Amino acid sequence: MDPKIQELLAELERERAERERERAELDQERQWRQDAEAEARNERRRREEAEALAASSESSTLPLFLRACHELLVVIEIVTDPTRTTQGAVMRLTNRRVPSCIMLWDTFTEEQMKVWHKLDQHPHFLTEKLFLSLHQLDYVRQLISPISSEWDLRYYERETVENQVRAIIDRIYENDELKKAFGLRGSITFESHANLGLSTRVADLNPGDQQSFIESIIGTESSTGKRNGDEHIPALAIEYKAPHKLTRDEIMGGLAQDIHPSKEVIGKDSDDPDFCSKRLVAAVITQLFSYMVAKGVRYGYVCTGEAFIFL
Repeated sequence: MDPKIQELLAELERERAERERERAELDQERQWRQDAEAEARNERRRREEAEALAASSESSTLPLFLRACHELLVVIEIVTDPTRTTQGAVMRLTNRRVPSCIMLWDTFTEEQMKVWHKLDQHPHFLTEKLFLSLHQLDYVRQLISPISSEWDLRYYERETVENQVRAIIDRIYENDELKKAFGLRGSITFESHANLGLSTRVADLNPGDQQSFIESIIGTESSTGKRNGDEHIPALAIEYKAPHKLTRDEIMGGLAQDIHPSKEVIGKDSDDPDFCSKRLVAAVITQLFSYMVAKGVRYGYVCTGEAFIFL
């Protein structure tokens, strides 16, 4: 073969080998870079997870705590299968103190805002980490069971609302400035209806009466009280009604207009859905209203777990 051709072929082979070497180096550098980037991402993810875990294990500020508590409230699961829920009609209006009119509390939002205005005047309190960690609240969420009765609802509200409210009041009471601003004279405790002067026990009732007892007394009502030394002062009445017995749609329909129970509900009967909702809501509110009057309590609310009616 012509020496020049051989030299040319050899040069081409050297160039091909050089290109392959350069390509191999580029591939290796690219792999190293990808491996480095992957490791950096993994390290960043591990760091973020560690920081998130640390943050979730830290005590919470009030705004963060309230946001997490709200998330607890929206995870409620309602049992609607009749074979798995408590049955029984909502209480009647007979033998109870009946409100003359049930109407919209048009200053409710304004009065709520007054509380936030007082808190805003003490910004240091809003930034202090005084409350349960997100990790602890997540554990509470894991313990929540589906709601099929007033007993389930009572437990659900105790874990998601009452314990958390008590913690907030306790922290406020420990702060001299806020304690004075809110006029607090002590902490609060939640007690069942049976602990506030009613001597009837479940064991004293026959099986046919126990369901009514649980709905109208034990399961549906509790109250909070201020504790000033040994003095116990009822401050708020709460009526718990299982959400499958008083639905959100029934509440919205029943409260669409003012209700005059004596004129529009008592002694009346109809299969009209609007009337049925009005009668149901009036009966539930009357139950709570009657209790509030008897105990001299000015404020209260009906709770179904997914809806609240404030009085």
